[in-house]
Amino acid sequence: AVHKKNLDILERLKRKQRVEESVTYYPNGAEAKTMRLKLHGMQIGKKGNVCQLTEAFPIDLSNIDPAFIRSSATLQYLPMAVCQYDEYGKLTYQNPEARHTFGTPEEDYSTFNSSVSTGGVLNNNDDDALKQIHNNHFVNRFVDRQIGSKIHNQIKRGQDVNVEALLYTKCGPEWHAIHTRLGKDSITAEPIILFSSRDISEILSAKRELQVNKERNEFFAIMAHEIRTPLFQVTGFIDLLDQTNLTTEQEGYVKLLKASSAGLMNVINDVLDFSKLEDGRMKLDITPFEPRQVVDGTLAAVAASIKGKGLTLNKSFPSKIPVKLMGDPNRLRQILLNLVNNAVKFTHRGTVDVDVEIVKEENSPENRKKENSPRDCILLRFSVRDTGIGIDAKHLSNIFKKYNQAAASISTTYGGTGLGLTICDRLVTSMNGEIGVESALGEGSKFWFIIPFSCPIVESRTPVEPEKFCEMPASAELRILVAEDNKVNQKLISKMLSRLNHTSKIVVNGLEAVREVQEHAYDLVLMDIQMPIMDGIDATKEIRSKGMTTPIIGLTASVYRTDFMDLGLDGWICKPVRLG
Repeated sequence: AVHKKNLDILERLKRKQRVEESVTYYPNGAEAKTMRLKLHGMQIGKKGNVCQLTEAFPIDLSNIDPAFIRSSATLQYLPMAVCQYDEYGKLTYQNPEARHTFGTPEEDYSTFNSSVSTGGVLNNNDDDALKQIHNNHFVNRFVDRQIGSKIHNQIKRGQDVNVEALLYTKCGPEWHAIHTRLGKDSITAEPIILFSSRDISEILSAKRELQVNKERNEFFAIMAHEIRTPLFQVTGFIDLLDQTNLTTEQEGYVKLLKASSAGLMNVINDVLDFSKLEDGRMKLDITPFEPRQVVDGTLAAVAASIKGKGLTLNKSFPSKIPVKLMGDPNRLRQILLNLVNNAVKFTHRGTVDVDVEIVKEENSPENRKKENSPRDCILLRFSVRDTGIGIDAKHLSNIFKKYNQAAASISTTYGGTGLGLTICDRLVTSMNGEIGVESALGEGSKFWFIIPFSCPIVESRTPVEPEKFCEMPASAELRILVAEDNKVNQKLISKMLSRLNHTSKIVVNGLEAVREVQEHAYDLVLMDIQMPIMDGIDATKEIRSKGMTTPIIGLTASVYRTDFMDLGLDGWICKPVRLG
């Protein structure tokens, strides 16, 4: 702050202005002395500048209120612009921060003369009127002089004003948070305007960016929700069509339709997941799970693709990894599936290797057997290695950035949004892990990630029995109530259930669903979440309030997952639903 003040004094002297400052010094180790210096800047020759001391006189501190001195010193070094104007708006004082931010009135004229508009009321020869306009330093401080004039009038009426406005500064127009009010001069008792402001341009810019991101993500969410509904219908009827008698040519068309719809679904899911991560709405669902099942299920999902390309799939999963861990199995599966899908996509011949290994393990195996023992922590490394096209070294540093792909031709040749690896990176980070890549062009790639997991505490309570409908064999014929307002979805779901040998009854809103469950017995209810008159959530609550325990499964195309279990649902299915 002192350095800034000294630079400010130097600049004023270079402009040949007079400066008065109080300085304190210690002559030869004696007691401190305070002097009031009057300095005058002057120029010698064409380039030289000198400072001329015109007067110096001691200050008798005994005659000055110490509190006044301290408050004055504080004002000098306060990191906020503080100004004082007379009641007509002429600047009478500004602290160093204000001079550093706004400059002097002389500097202001050079800025304001080109921007102040008289609205055609004055002509160029009306010097007195123009001078009066330019002497109103308070109003001229505002980029919008109408706002400045309005605030000036409010202050003169005795109002305190707190406002955010665009002000002229040395660096150009900047947004400032302003507090200004009417006061009295401590010496003359004349009315004065007290003004303080601080630059909030960066804060407002950050707020605007957050708002833009929020609106963009909400737009993505709404659009993706609207896309999911017709896509659910397309994929569903493709599955039904695939189970009819088709010619060889028609089977080929259906195969292409399936691949295209699956690709579209992947794009939509990437956009949805990324918007959730950007908006902070993606929450981890920490629950006990079996890591081996997650790995096996992921590899089973890509088995057909690997077989179709003639690749070899290798898996390594050590037996010493605990059978059960605490974590989010769905997000783990999503990360692993994304990396394995990429490996298959970019590999034309050779192998895809998936390895899981223990990086670090805390607490002994004996401690794990003890009931209510502290939770163990285990670090697992998941690696996906392929013999594919590889990545150029110059692209590795940006590979996890959004919308980024290793080369421009990648998107054209292989498709994709460029969000998959970004989503993996964000998910791994949200799980307190780390992710990395090792690759060379033409030599394949190895993507790896490390995530900490905990082992579930052994509990002595009796495990909860699974729902009866989960115990039913797959061949059981069920009577199912479907609450769905979309006519195409009604037909699609009823056809799917019929193909699975189930009977169904369709209702179009939650109110009808409540009435139907009360009057007839059903083995299962498929409840759409968004319906007119009464939505699926309210209908479920109403059914549960009447003591009915019929299993209810929610159907939703919603982007953001809700805790449906806490709302009375026994489960939920995200559209689109595939016939399996």
